[in-house]
Amino acid sequence: MMNIGEKIKNLRTSKLMTQKELAGDVITRNMLSRIENGAALPSLQSLIYLANRLGVQPGYLLSDGDANEMYYKKYANYPNIISSFKSEEWEICRDLCLSCYADGSDNEITYMLAYAAYHIGCSGFYHGELKKAAKMFEEALEYSALTVFDVGSIVSCIKTQVEFMSKISPTLTIDVPDSGSASVCLCDICKFSDCLMGIKSYKDLEWSNVNYHHALVAIDMVDNGNYEAAIGLLSQICEDNSLPKPIIYFILDDLEKSCKETEDYKGAYEVSQNKLQLFEKMLADA
Repeated sequence: MMNIGEKIKNLRTSKLMTQKELAGDVITRNMLSRIENGAALPSLQSLIYLANRLGVQPGYLLSDGDANEMYYKKYANYPNIISSFKSEEWEICRDLCLSCYADGSDNEITYMLAYAAYHIGCSGFYHGELKKAAKMFEEALEYSALTVFDVGSIVSCIKTQVEFMSKISPTLTIDVPDSGSASVCLCDICKFSDCLMGIKSYKDLEWSNVNYHHALVAIDMVDNGNYEAAIGLLSQICEDNSLPKPIIYFILDDLEKSCKETEDYKGAYEVSQNKLQLFEKMLADA
């Protein structure tokens, strides 16, 4: 448990303030140094001054409970937490939230942790860092179960991405509970999955990335035996490389099949090698 001096020093360093800057004209730098080192206690007037300068309530510096400490850490970090959340700096947001997270009793922090972990997992999925994605999705689900806010769309999207991951390797399977919410994720990856399952028609949907639409067109071509046309479209998608790596993996699978069906065995071999390299990369340790 930190004493007053340790709390003052931690807050000061977290704000990148020097002792001289914090001391100002009210107390001497030498006295501040003694306070931070536990060799002296601040007067009530100095305590109030230091608390105001550090952006916390005086009660935080005097508190001796972990719950109070978490509250005041949130109070001190709140502007940065909100800023990082709005600017989608998810790694920073997660770190800041964890610094003032206790046991899930703060629904706002728990909610933001769920969202941050989810987005970090999505980034891992997109770049083919699937072990990292699995770890962060599990974390997001843990926080989602603790907050009273609606996170149904998060859970829905995690479930979709985990289904793709588990088809690549059973080791990436995660138990995703029913969201218990009417919220539906409308991102491209979820719409793409719904089209593959026949729940929706890709012809009726708008896409942020048109390559999802092209991939579904190519899959129809493969299913209908139009392999030559499928090869051209699938190759174009792979060259563009704007889809998540797991989706590219399955596109390579269709491309390899189409090459074999047209007796382009050299092309099929090259595609299979690319697919193997991608598979190994996706299962590599983070």
